Amino acid sequence: MVTEITSDYSFTILSIDPDTGEQKTISTIVYPGTSTDSTGECYYFPAITKIYTSSLCEWISTDLQKVATTKQFGTNGEYHAGWFDTSGTFFDVTAAVGMQAESDFDAPTKHRALGFSGEQFVFEDAETGESYYVPIDNIAPDTVQLGNPIVDALPDVPRDYYFCDWIDDSRYLADYCPSSYDEKTVNVIVDATSNTFT
Repeated sequence: MVTEITSDYSFTILSIDPDTGEQKTISTIVYPGTSTDSTGECYYFPAITKIYTSSLCEWISTDLQKVATTKQFGTNGEYHAGWFDTSGTFFDVTAAVGMQAESDFDAPTKHRALGFSGEQFVFEDAETGESYYVPIDNIAPDTVQLGNPIVDALPDVPRDYYFCDWIDDSRYLADYCPSSYDEKTVNVIVDATSNTFT
């Protein structure tokens, strides 16, 4: 994934042939950082509130066609979780599952996108800290579940390390990032059963 963050957000998903180095673009997702809709000015940003992997693979759906995004409404400070797809369209999961504020008298909803885990979309309530997930192919109020399958799928990574990817059933790659996920200094192979590093 190549990410460009300017006034807009751009995500290009590539495949690379390891033998030839040939690259192919699989998908491109572009969306504005700021726009105006029927509610007034709003702001969009990727799932930056919690980082789970050094590759940020949780931001992208398994079909490589969606990027997890949070929409902030400028008028009332409400946040909705959802995603942008390759057509540049925002799908509002918070509204689709009926968890948005119903009137001006309700407290503003504060949902933030966390990402994707398999065929699940994961988001959190920033006020309570609770995480929720919903199947991407069946987004409805009665399919929302409490929990965070992104975290559940990760190994117990040591402090200051970020998970990259599994090598096999017992070993995975991790990046040592002492300051931030994007300041990688060492890449290691971790044996999850013995917690030893190479």
